[in-house]
Amino acid sequence: MGEYSSMLLERDQAKIDRAKRLSEIVNSLVLIHPLEVLTRSWIAVRLSDGGTDGVLYDTRRDAVRHQAHEQQCAYIQLTAVMGGMAVQEAYVYLKFQEHVYDNPRFRMTDPEAPNGGVDMQIPLTYEDVHSQIKRLRARRKANH
Repeated sequence: MGEYSSMLLERDQAKIDRAKRLSEIVNSLVLIHPLEVLTRSWIAVRLSDGGTDGVLYDTRRDAVRHQAHEQQCAYIQLTAVMGGMAVQEAYVYLKFQEHVYDNPRFRMTDPEAPNGGVDMQIPLTYEDVHSQIKRLRARRKANH
């Protein structure tokens, strides 16, 4: 079943609404900001509602450090979404981030780390999500 199909079957309207919100924000940013700004910017996305604080950050670390609750946000480098973000892509991204953040074995953010913590690519398919999770688990095993 594709991401769009699973999104349509979602019973939680709030999760669909947060995906729509994130998609609208990313698409607006891509339209209104020049390429040179987008290629060096990050945004912090609240997992609760898909919204942002409206700030473009120069680094992931800056984005992490400026959040009151950094572990309740995901961080997107805008170069990864230069073509915009469809609602179904936003939905999959947020579901993936939510799944990873809900796992107590992973600490995704670290305000003191040079890169702000673990940086993850935006998975766009179900297979990408599972592949990303496998890589995280392998990295964790290698570090312990």
